Amino acid sequence: MQTRNSPSVWALQSLAREAGMRDFGSMSKCDLFKRLKDQFNMERLERLRARGIKRGHEETLEEEEECSTQYWEGSGNSGRRRPRRGKRGKPQKAPRKTCKRKTSPRRLIDPIMLTEMPPKAATYVFKRPNGTEVVYNLSTLMDYCIATGNFLEPETRIEFSDEELQRMDALAGEARLHKESILEAKRDPRRYDEAHFRIDAVHGLERCAGELVVEMLSVVEGDDPEEGQMKLVMYLFPSFADFYSQLHAADEHFAAMCMEHFTNFIKGPPNKPTVDECGFLPIILHFFERVKSGEQTDFGF
Repeated sequence: MQTRNSPSVWALQSLAREAGMRDFGSMSKCDLFKRLKDQFNMERLERLRARGIKRGHEETLEEEEECSTQYWEGSGNSGRRRPRRGKRGKPQKAPRKTCKRKTSPRRLIDPIMLTEMPPKAATYVFKRPNGTEVVYNLSTLMDYCIATGNFLEPETRIEFSDEELQRMDALAGEARLHKESILEAKRDPRRYDEAHFRIDAVHGLERCAGELVVEMLSVVEGDDPEEGQMKLVMYLFPSFADFYSQLHAADEHFAAMCMEHFTNFIKGPPNKPTVDECGFLPIILHFFERVKSGEQTDFGF
């Protein structure tokens, strides 16, 4: 949810520069967005950034106009070159002369951590089947694969071949990262059996709770208050509380993220909020708050 509601990491770093922040390159996107939102006026920074972009566009137009003027300047009394004429005597258009603009080198962003890579960090370039290339911080890429047991490219979920994993081990040895062999970890799948089972169980609980939230939304948008009230009290609320308690016991942080997603889904998008004709929406949101805080509820109205 944070990714959809916040600007891109490039825009956030530009706003941080306008605000005079330091060491923002090592901050994650979520932390940077939260700090800008809490400590600075986001609207004012965005206006400053927009004015800077407009100013840069005007400077680019001035550079192009200056280059065009320099092209037509020449020697002689008139100070201009006569345009060339074609076979039929019509003046030909002068070839456009481009000016090279000074551009500062852009720092690489780690696709996993969404932070700037250190200048001398060991990197791994992965070439996808369509020909595109992506640069990863080798240290974070190996940590990701070994910690999760997913030997896939994080963005496209393309599986790494044994040759590519062996290449990562060789690069890590050359850079003296002192990392565990990623190829040997892939060849020992038993070490990840328990972790994969736990992940599947947590995702299963999240799906079950999500299906109940969808039914709650159908009750809110329905036109039968008596039937909706009975469905919430007798089935949806008790079942959801049971699934969420299991989810919270398995992974507290993931459960909090799911509850935030469920709440936003029930409310609807800002440009088209959920229509609540029977008054069920505040009851469901209050129920979510009590379940999230761990309070006991009798599911009554």
